[in-house]
Amino acid sequence: GPNRFCFFMKIDFLKKIHRKWKIWIIPLVVIICIPAIYLLTRPSHDNLFREPNPNGYDDFLQAIEVGFFDNRVFESDESTMRTVVEENQESIHHVLIGLEKDCQVKFEPDQKKHVGALSGFSSLVWVLIRRAQIMELEGRVDESVRAYMEVYRFAHESSRGGNFNDRLSCTGKKIKVMREIQHLILKINPVQANSFLRLIDNVEMDKENLLKNVMLRDECWNDTAYGYSWRIDRVKFYANRVIQQRSLSSLSILFSDLDGFQKKYISDYLEPVKVMLRKQAAGMPTPR
Repeated sequence: GPNRFCFFMKIDFLKKIHRKWKIWIIPLVVIICIPAIYLLTRPSHDNLFREPNPNGYDDFLQAIEVGFFDNRVFESDESTMRTVVEENQESIHHVLIGLEKDCQVKFEPDQKKHVGALSGFSSLVWVLIRRAQIMELEGRVDESVRAYMEVYRFAHESSRGGNFNDRLSCTGKKIKVMREIQHLILKINPVQANSFLRLIDNVEMDKENLLKNVMLRDECWNDTAYGYSWRIDRVKFYANRVIQQRSLSSLSILFSDLDGFQKKYISDYLEPVKVMLRKQAAGMPTPR
């Protein structure tokens, strides 16, 4: 009768729902589980941004707050260099104090403020270089070598544990040091050369230098500072670049730009300086 027909209709309806449920259950589980696994297993922001206490980076920030930086830091005549160094004695003092501590970049959600600090550090590198050059002009070669080693350490430590911009800034600062120190290397002895080589090896072997760590911190930094909206902006940026260049290879711009800059630093600046230092360490004459 009618009741029996309705009963079988309900059974058929339930069977159809069951079949559809089996079809959709796997994609549904995947959609739910993959984000859950990612959220549970991705590195903690707290671990990435955990600062040493005390943190030498605080002293570096203090150094740029009390500094007097203008276009004179780029001038290489002796009188101007002496003036710049004299005006920034307090900044230099803070840098030297900071270098005695463990250092890590402080997390700063305000990108403009963070970039402003990077600009200040770049100017401060020039002040520290001028300090080393004055020592060289006065014939204090041993002190000049130590001063250049302090500049090189500052270039690294002031960007250590930071994001993509910090890593680019670090490489740029090291290029300045490698370029300016070359004429001093001709005057140093084997002991001084070996000391600088050991410092370079220790700094360049720091795991904080690994690009994969830099890119991971950059993602976590942006997640914490801006939420996940920055990812949408980055997708738009990549999409526009692909459209403009008509090439999918431009999708790797972030990693390749940083990697390319680092390789240029190594091939054009770091390795030539290390070759000169090895020659001095071995007591071999270096071409002038």
